[in-house]
Amino acid sequence: MKIVKNIFEKISILSLDVVAGVVCGCLMFARQMHVSAGWPHYFVLGSSVWLIYTTDHLLDAFRKPNLVTLRHRFHFQHRMSLIVITMIVGLATIGIAFVFLSVKVLYFGVVTGCCTVAYLLIIHLFNKKYFFKEVWISILYTVGVWGSVAILASHMRQLDWVIVSLYFLLIFQDVLILACYEVEEDSQQQMFSSVHAQGIVRVYFWLKRISEAALASCVVGWMFFGETRFDSWVWATLTGIAGVLAAITYFPKVFRTSYLYRFLGDGILILPIVVVLLDYLYFRH
Repeated sequence: MKIVKNIFEKISILSLDVVAGVVCGCLMFARQMHVSAGWPHYFVLGSSVWLIYTTDHLLDAFRKPNLVTLRHRFHFQHRMSLIVITMIVGLATIGIAFVFLSVKVLYFGVVTGCCTVAYLLIIHLFNKKYFFKEVWISILYTVGVWGSVAILASHMRQLDWVIVSLYFLLIFQDVLILACYEVEEDSQQQMFSSVHAQGIVRVYFWLKRISEAALASCVVGWMFFGETRFDSWVWATLTGIAGVLAAITYFPKVFRTSYLYRFLGDGILILPIVVVLLDYLYFRH
């Protein structure tokens, strides 16, 4: 059991669970919008997300005198190896992107990348607690996951916009959960979030309302707005994600143990791969 825990811990520290969640979400949306995106698309998306998260953690580790979290201590202790790996992955990502991706996707990636760099600069140079970084993280995450395949879609349904809006709401809820759970650690490292700007009581109140609205909307969508079989599966997936996030929101004493909130909060975003595999295995052959 300890070995399994250590494995999941390392996966979380290296942000590989976040990468998996991004790629799985992108696969689900690509299937829903009938977009055929090859392996270079998913590799570039996943590696770009890993580069962003790893760079962010390395900057935090170098900039902050108090390395409170295991994640930042790990990045500081292995900083030279991670810098080398980051450079190699970065070069591979650029090479594969320019060789295999379409001009449209490249433009999209450059614009999204510039916005992400601007966000990181604002966070690390100014670190203003009224910047509401949780909103920007959720926007950039959703744009990367959904927008990278939506830009290739031949047409967009109203239902697609509704689903991605709820997906954004779930990502926002997930990010707020982390901010609430880790407010003390952030304070010790002089890192500010919406919780510091608005107060834990107010943020937690709105977090519960967001959780209730998201879960109710997903259930209603699952029951009444599945235009196709796969749409219904997407609704079911979002409902499952909303249910887990609601549990983490309402039972902090249970999920605070051994960083369970982080493992589940990031890990549940891998759930979309289930419907993609089911669709591929049982309905495409």
